[in-house]
Amino acid sequence: MKIKVLTFNVGLLRLLFGGYKIFEFVPFLEDRFEIMLENIKALQFDIISFQELYNNHQAKKAIEILSLTYPYHAWEPQKNAKLSSGLIIFSKFPLKNTSFEHFTINTFEESMFVNKGFLSTEVDLDVATLDLMNVHTTAGGYFRYPDHPKVNHIRNAQIHQLLKTTYAKDKQHFSLITGDLNTGPQVSQENFKIFQKENFVDIFDYQDNGLYTWDNSNIVNQKSIHAICPSQRIDHILYKPKKEKKIQHHNSNIIFKDPIVPVGIQKKNKITISDHYAVTTELEIY
Repeated sequence: MKIKVLTFNVGLLRLLFGGYKIFEFVPFLEDRFEIMLENIKALQFDIISFQELYNNHQAKKAIEILSLTYPYHAWEPQKNAKLSSGLIIFSKFPLKNTSFEHFTINTFEESMFVNKGFLSTEVDLDVATLDLMNVHTTAGGYFRYPDHPKVNHIRNAQIHQLLKTTYAKDKQHFSLITGDLNTGPQVSQENFKIFQKENFVDIFDYQDNGLYTWDNSNIVNQKSIHAICPSQRIDHILYKPKKEKKIQHHNSNIIFKDPIVPVGIQKKNKITISDHYAVTTELEIY
């Protein structure tokens, strides 16, 4: 059995006060959101993990538009004054035992505004069950860069909390982790190596091979608070094999790198769908 998996940080962070916009991390949110949904719907993945889809209204619109293709979804909506986790999963296969777990440790800034944590669900395939975790670990906040030692320490704790939950899952299931981990082969390597030590397979083999999912040359990143950060591959699909059945990845790729969203008064300029690029792979289970 083969399934196509996508993970994508869609960059839809906006803070409002009294109904007025006070901060938007990546500009032209509405323009990007509409084109993102059009492209996602056209490409026909089997499982989709989104990060930074924070607003309840946008999440509900995404569910409405994608529901015919993806009849199953897992979501942790906004329930208080903070933003939601921004995490949502769409699937062509049934989902069950969905839960959301808050991070016990986080940066002060993110704790103020966002319900950070990870979304867990079981994907019921014909030949196996996937324990799927969609996660967005800390990016550091406004006072420390993502690879600051204290931020690495916090992210380390978040990753171990995530893995502790995977250990508690059914050992007969495959573990699949998707999301923006804010660590990779080019940055905060100490965090990324934790997954390798725990025998998770990276669809790009843990290599620094010049592949980036956050590109500092992208025009939407050149004015961000992270503009001086190096280009890096921080969005990932990781899986853990089991002895009973085999699982392999094929055709791994980074997509949505081209500027396709018309913006500006006359729509003459174009930007990318998000400040991140998306990651996709095909998993074969047999």
